[in-house]
Amino acid sequence: MIFALIATLMGPVHADMARMSVEGMTCRGCQDKLTRAMNELDFVVESSASMASGLACATLNAPMQEAALKAVVEKLGYTLKSIEVVETCDPNTKRFPDNWAETDGLDVVIISRGEEVDLQAHRPTDKWTIFDFGAPWCAPCYAAEQLMKTYLQDHPDTAVRAIVLDSQEAKESFDMPVVHQHLQSAPGLPYFIVMDPKGKTVFRGSEVAKMLKKLDKKR
Repeated sequence: MIFALIATLMGPVHADMARMSVEGMTCRGCQDKLTRAMNELDFVVESSASMASGLACATLNAPMQEAALKAVVEKLGYTLKSIEVVETCDPNTKRFPDNWAETDGLDVVIISRGEEVDLQAHRPTDKWTIFDFGAPWCAPCYAAEQLMKTYLQDHPDTAVRAIVLDSQEAKESFDMPVVHQHLQSAPGLPYFIVMDPKGKTVFRGSEVAKMLKKLDKKR
């Protein structure tokens, strides 16, 4: 009895946290619903969630009950992709890196992070311009980025103007205004629009190798 009282006064014995990857949180209300539901579990002291990262964290005062957490997530209509016990957890941690974080001194400028943009207004008048549409969660976008960096090093008369659908979630990215403006017929990401020095569009497509080959042919 006395030991139980001391333990209560000292706070939770377990300092562990549960970190969960949750699919389906597409609004701020979603993350709030999940937080409230997890807080009702006896072994959870407090919790937090982020729709941007798709992560949820729960501070534990007893051993984690994975089945109970999964039931809470699924009852709200979401999917528990993974769960693990960790010492620290921050739901705002990015799962994916930034697009074009390092430009290596090349002529690369991010001209939109999802908002509508006039491509012609950002085109250098004396260069070939690659308009690169990508997103943080798009693995092929990073591979294409590396190929374009190499190409720009060898072709200083070429510039990249990047349009980043800047969300950690694909659904949220494709709901951005710039998608409805420029990508209505695009099959997916990455996607490229290439203009010559006079502003004429010479390529539209999603294959970076094909795009660079076309660019060489048009020179």
